[in-house]
Amino acid sequence: MSKRTEQKLMGLGMLIICAFVLLLCSMGTTPKDQDATAVVMLAPLALWLIFSKEIVIY
Repeated sequence: MSKRTEQKLMGLGMLIICAFVLLLCSMGTTPKDQDATAVVMLAPLALWLIFSKEIVIY
C-alpha cells in the first residue's frame, strides 16, 4: 500500500471518528455530554490528510 493511500485512509478513519463523536453528542442531555470540541480539532486534520497532494505522514 502506498503512503498516499494510507494517508487518505487515515483521513477517512478520522472523519468516521468525527461522525461517531457527533452522534454521541447528539444524544447527550447535559452541556458536558454535548461537547464536540474533538470534531473541531479532528475534522480539519482529516480533510488535510485526504486532500493534500503531498505526503504528510511518515
